[in-house]
Amino acid sequence: MTENFLWSRDTAAQRLERTRQHVAQDTAETRHVFTQLFSDDLPPEALPDTPLSGALVSIKDLLDVEGYTTRAGTVFMADNPTAEQDAEVVARLRAQGCVFVGHTSMTELAYSGLCLNHHYGTLENARFPGCNGGR
Repeated sequence: MTENFLWSRDTAAQRLERTRQHVAQDTAETRHVFTQLFSDDLPPEALPDTPLSGALVSIKDLLDVEGYTTRAGTVFMADNPTAEQDAEVVARLRAQGCVFVGHTSMTELAYSGLCLNHHYGTLENARFPGCNGGR
């Protein structure tokens, strides 16, 4: 299962690299999705044999990921220290073999569900032009 997550025969490392390249293209579909990519969070060589092994997961910028700064969608927290440990949900997903891509965009300090953010940009809804990610 670690080499064949659901329909893909690619390794988690290959899918992670493809995802990073896709995000780097800065298209309407990818613009403002991530506030930070976890560039050094490479998948371990031997992932556990679980249904989630090798699944690529992104985490809202409200949850701690060890070694990264949680910003809660605001630039005022950008200089906070990095997280010393994973949030419980992150730790549980990691234990199941999930590979983390990055922190995703959100409304500043989680004040609404509309994905409006003046610091990192409003997340565009690629499926419904003219709408944001919260609609």
